[in-house]
Amino acid sequence: MSGSTRGAACNDAGDANLIGADAMSVDDAIDSLEHDHDELSRDVRELAALLEGLERSATSPAHLAVVFAELRDELVMHLVREEERLLPYLTRHAPDLTAAVDDLIVIHDEICAAATRLVYFAESGSRADTLMPVFQRFEATFVKHVEAERTLFERAARTLTPAQRAELAHWVRTL
Repeated sequence: MSGSTRGAACNDAGDANLIGADAMSVDDAIDSLEHDHDELSRDVRELAALLEGLERSATSPAHLAVVFAELRDELVMHLVREEERLLPYLTRHAPDLTAAVDDLIVIHDEICAAATRLVYFAESGSRADTLMPVFQRFEATFVKHVEAERTLFERAARTLTPAQRAELAHWVRTL
């Protein structure tokens, strides 16, 4: 799995003047999140191939369980970063986005639940015919997450002031 990490603490004062020359545009910020999604999407495709290998006995259930757990952990970190800083920022500065943020959080919960079940089933040695439907639901929910987030950011870019968009870009950069 790719296992990307992000650094840099964010200033909770929310002062857009603190952003400085290293700020990125909202488009760059969205590209950054999409890059994260691209990496996670590659991981999901790798898992699909491993599941196919399980059906042919080319993948061990133990290996599959480890890979599922790694993806679950990466996803949880991605979602937590969004929920701790990014989504509260949006609801604070663009209250009309609250319903979309709430919907995204529900999707986050669905992703985590499916990922947890995948790890459990793989660790218990479940067969591919048990894992595949759960994986397919997980995969569909992951795609729904990417699309919902992209739509949310497009709406945020239209709703927020230029100073708020610059600050949002800073928040995304520091996730």
